[in-house]
Amino acid sequence: MPDWQDSASPASPGNTFHRSIPRFTALPHLWIDPNDLAAMIEHAEHSHPEECCGLLVGTMQDDRITAIEVYPMANHWNPETARDFEAAMLTQSDLTQPAATDPPSTERRYIIDPRAMLDVQKLARDRGLAIVGIYHSHPEHLAIPSEYDREFAWADYVYPIVSVRRGHPSEVRAWRLDDDRQFYELELRTELQYCDR
Repeated sequence: MPDWQDSASPASPGNTFHRSIPRFTALPHLWIDPNDLAAMIEHAEHSHPEECCGLLVGTMQDDRITAIEVYPMANHWNPETARDFEAAMLTQSDLTQPAATDPPSTERRYIIDPRAMLDVQKLARDRGLAIVGIYHSHPEHLAIPSEYDREFAWADYVYPIVSVRRGHPSEVRAWRLDDDRQFYELELRTELQYCDR
């Protein structure tokens, strides 16, 4: 069993990549092919101690989100791209708070090149698909969105996060913004029959 499937992770009892949401809610699931999930995890592991990032392409119908392909992307974060990205996001939204203030670096931040994202969007659209999510890793942190993640997340996407501890993936959890711009957790499912290519 790979390290990232170790069910003994203290932060994630049970299966570390299949987390349950509260039973009293009817929240959507994120379906992802096991091979694509493994590619995401491998990307996070190889990028450590820096954050990795990438795109999920697939379909979103009502409460069913299916990731059909994973596109690992380069982390283009640097002080200049961060300043441009944050300024653009703040002018396009009602955000008024400054970004979280933990020491910024590629170990705590990621940015996907907008041109590369547009290229993937065009490829997806040509096949009747769309970008449905953005994944990234949290080196030496839990797979829980940071305040910075929340401030700059887009409501239409899902956000899988891979936690990497001491160079080894420890858990994967998926999140989505609600109408109040708070993250709620999605159930991550990997059954092959739901991931038709």
